Amino acid sequence: MSHPVVWFEVMGRNGADLQKFYTKLFDWKIDASNPMNYGMVEATEGRGIPGGVGQLGDQPWRGKVWTLAAWCELREDFRNFRLDRVERIEAGEPFEEETGRTLRDYLRNIGPYAERLLDG
Repeated sequence: MSHPVVWFEVMGRNGADLQKFYTKLFDWKIDASNPMNYGMVEATEGRGIPGGVGQLGDQPWRGKVWTLAAWCELREDFRNFRLDRVERIEAGEPFEEETGRTLRDYLRNIGPYAERLLDG
């Protein structure tokens, strides 16, 4: 796979309830001991991928929508894109990693506790 999924996020109105739900459903070990109460989910025993479970906070949308965190060329920063607003998708050429635009950089923006998942 040329571009495998390396991170997931489940976000909603009540992060604590989501964390309890997924802990009970999948027996995930979720660590939310950080200033944002963002639940970090670590891949266990070399299986699965790391991710996070948290609250949407003061985002401008409410209800059930899927979002994609990605680098925005227009804003030159990471942004969360609502997938229900995507009008067109075009396959392009494989991209080269650029400093400041990697998964590690995105996680560093979330906080130092998030970046540690890549060092596991």
